[in-house]
Amino acid sequence: MLAALVAAAVLAAPSMETAPTADGGELSAEQERVARIVQSVVYLAILDQSGQEISNGTGFLVDAQGTVVTNQHVVEDAAGLEATLANGQKRKVLGVVATGEVKSNDLAVIRLEKGNYLPLPLSLGRDLKAGSLVTVVGSPEGLGFTASEGIVSALRPEGMPSKRGEEPFYTGPLIQISVPIAGGSSGSPIVDRAGEVVGVVQSGFNGAGDINFAVPVSAVRLTLASIPPGKVPGPLRPFPLRNVLISAGAFLAVAVWWMRGKRGAGRPVR
Repeated sequence: MLAALVAAAVLAAPSMETAPTADGGELSAEQERVARIVQSVVYLAILDQSGQEISNGTGFLVDAQGTVVTNQHVVEDAAGLEATLANGQKRKVLGVVATGEVKSNDLAVIRLEKGNYLPLPLSLGRDLKAGSLVTVVGSPEGLGFTASEGIVSALRPEGMPSKRGEEPFYTGPLIQISVPIAGGSSGSPIVDRAGEVVGVVQSGFNGAGDINFAVPVSAVRLTLASIPPGKVPGPLRPFPLRNVLISAGAFLAVAVWWMRGKRGAGRPVR
């Protein structure tokens, strides 16, 4: 069903260089570039405890071994994840190998089961400027592998400034983009004209379709570099030891109170 939702909605100028397709037709260079991006994008179904899909996000492959970058807020509350490639094949998510902070480094790195994957190259990000043309391929509202285009509206290295005394919603560096996004777009790659990732879709203003934000590729590179070689994927939701200790302490306190009350039962009140 997901394969039927694939929507690569990109208009190509007729003057662009074209390339032959398998059925004898032609793809413009731009269409060919988008088709290449789509092959490295992953639809992420967010599952509840019963294994039912309750939401979705997006990720993209950064190596041939199945390492996928997405947003921390996509995975943080997931009981499980299921990955689907553009060809409709489903892949098991082995777990998380790196996580960040939603309000300052909203990135997570997960690993898929072994396979022969096609990764997207990462840009150095040095040439990115306001006005640069970019493409996003993601899963807005569950519509897998949707391609959209826009520009870099601004670079915001200090994150979002506080507004009217409110606490800023994100303090890490951001790229502001005009590309339309929606729920499910989080974790989508933002790709430049050279076919390299320059950022990861992170958020947008409600009701303002062309004011959206992305984590820059420099943060992606730092996050990937922080992963120790041979890191074993961990669970999506780490065992909540702190909560368990708090619960155990509360239970012990109630048990002590109950035992003291039991020993004093039947005694005269003084």
